[in-house]
Amino acid sequence: MKLFYIYPEQIPQGNAREIAILNTFFEISNICDAKLVLPQTLLNLNEVNEKFALKLKANDILFVRKKILFLKSNKVFNFFLKKIINNDSNKDAIFYTRHLKIAKFLLENKISNQKVVFEAHECFTLGNKALYNMEKEILKNADFIFSHNISTLNELRKFFDLQITNSAVVYNGCKQDYDFKKKDFDFSSINYYGSFLLWKGLDLMLDFALKTRIKLELYGKNSGNSFINLKNTLKERKIEDLVCFEGMLPQNEVVKSLIENNTILIIPSVKSAYSLYSTPLKLFEYMANSNVVLAPNFPPVAEIVKDGKNGFLYEAGDEKSLEEKFNYIKTLSNDELNKISKNAYESISENTWKNRARKIIKELEKIN
Repeated sequence: MKLFYIYPEQIPQGNAREIAILNTFFEISNICDAKLVLPQTLLNLNEVNEKFALKLKANDILFVRKKILFLKSNKVFNFFLKKIINNDSNKDAIFYTRHLKIAKFLLENKISNQKVVFEAHECFTLGNKALYNMEKEILKNADFIFSHNISTLNELRKFFDLQITNSAVVYNGCKQDYDFKKKDFDFSSINYYGSFLLWKGLDLMLDFALKTRIKLELYGKNSGNSFINLKNTLKERKIEDLVCFEGMLPQNEVVKSLIENNTILIIPSVKSAYSLYSTPLKLFEYMANSNVVLAPNFPPVAEIVKDGKNGFLYEAGDEKSLEEKFNYIKTLSNDELNKISKNAYESISENTWKNRARKIIKELEKIN
């Protein structure tokens, strides 16, 4: 099997999408002949490998020009991508992407025996109605569709009135490099890892902290507009003393921090149309490292978290529900909480990046 994973964005940026793509590709490349197709850039591969704890090799990556003289655009990238498509040695190749417009280009330009595979994580049309026809055609005509949860696949079927029969669910992955660790759980503070965008639900965490006077330790990028907005919000609400900014950790350091964490890890939430599609990558990382998770009861999240068994769920977007469930968790003994965290650790063990890649390859063998 020969596979090209097309990712038309420069790396490293450190966002969740990039983490998922690089880890998935790396494990796929250990199973079959695979190339990661990226825009041509000055890439420090050692830096990327260190940041994401990977072992990508230079010959795993195929750089495609995105710039000619002063012209820089997707059209340039697509022009050189077409040369890969038309290369006779790639006549039976599989082209894999999460990028909507790249998927459209691949479908329009593939040759007879090539396959186009699209991995769906959202409904792009929700944010831009002009994409409706394009997205529907991709979901209808791609040779195979992967989705990162059952809810997303079902919602796409309903939204576009399609059966999407050539499809499979492959959940997000995680690294599970440590054995299960018993913990002495502490309720005096809460750790948060991720973006400081208030609309992603961090606002709910601030309301929770304000009401309970619990301390928040935030791990994320201490710069940019979202950081400035958050700092201003803390000042307005007079809760600056409750929040400590720990800075952004490299991905390899996040795992070490999570295995040592002994606080209840809350995933904040905001109800929106996107809630039916999202399974946060941090959910898998939290559970894989012996943690007790308190997460919103969105359908995709509830596919992973079974309330009271391997974690806890609260009513999404409801600060009162979050507080009530947190207070309930505080009544449980340390042994009971360690049982929950062990169940989380064991239930997520099948969702490593290596197992995710194996599932993808198993499905692709059926169409190759």
